[in-house]
Amino acid sequence: MINYLFEVSIGLAGFYGFYRLVLHSEKLLSINRVYLLVTSALALVIPLLTFTYQSVAPAPVTPLNPELLNTSQAVFSLLSLPWGSVYLVGLVLAFLAFAIRLFKATRHLKGIFKYNRNQPAIVEIPGNEDYSFFNTIFIGKNLTQEAKIRD
Repeated sequence: MINYLFEVSIGLAGFYGFYRLVLHSEKLLSINRVYLLVTSALALVIPLLTFTYQSVAPAPVTPLNPELLNTSQAVFSLLSLPWGSVYLVGLVLAFLAFAIRLFKATRHLKGIFKYNRNQPAIVEIPGNEDYSFFNTIFIGKNLTQEAKIRD
């Protein structure tokens, strides 16, 4: 189970890295949405697939000096890492980042929140940030000073 979670995490990180490098600035949000949904599903399915292959092993090479092969003390083994702990630390950090962003968004909503299904609420916040949260659009005051953006 730990191996599966580790492989899914690697897949998600790889797909998200490609998204940030290539598709993040794409103006067609539907492409981004489809990419993120499809790659999330792929990251969950790919570790479940098994591939078989045949390879021909090359002839063994005889070493010149057998003492050089005894490097077991010097080589760091990746298998000795507690992968469950690494995964748990990543999970806690991601949860903390989410909680901080959620706190920031709800702090801006105090006393302003109006629920209307047909129209999103638009709230001015200090700074240069702009984002949406549920049915509310937050726009930084520095961004709304420009007439082109305000319109």
